[in-house]
Order: sequence, then structure tokens, then C-alpha cells
Amino acid sequence: NDFPEINKLLAVLFADDTTIILNSPNNHLLKNHANSKLNESSEWFTNNELTLNALKTRVIHYNNKDPPELKIENTNISTTIM
Repeated sequence: NDFPEINKLLAVLFADDTTIILNSPNNHLLKNHANSKLNESSEWFTNNELTLNALKTRVIHYNNKDPPELKIENTNISTTIM
């Protein structure tokens, strides 16, 4: 599976689950980077005849600040703050 290499991501792959790990000291930069990587990931899934279900996608935000609003193809992703 070339998903992590193609998208230059730290990713954990297990069966049909994919976990992407991103970090940034700045919420604005995190939002831009994460949304960009989510769009690249969605494109990779489509090109490889796979489905990325935005409604089943979850974000865990490890910070006490407001989490960035993340989207896949204009669908908001549910966020949990830890």
C-alpha cells in the first residue's frame, strides 16, 4: 500500500482502517494542512477505486484550544477534543 508514501503522511494502516497523524503548534496552519491532506487522501482513494466515507471519519484533537473545522469534499468531520 503506497498511501503514506504518495501523500507524505504519517499513517497507520490496519485492514480497511486508515489513521492519519498530523500536528502543528498553530491551529490555523493545522487546519490548512489537514484539509489539504484530507483532500489529497480523498483523491488517492478515488484513484484507487476505494471509498473514503466522510460521515464515518473522526478527528481527535489533542489540545484545549478550539479545534479546526475539517472537511472532506465539503462534508464536516466530527471532532472530539481530548
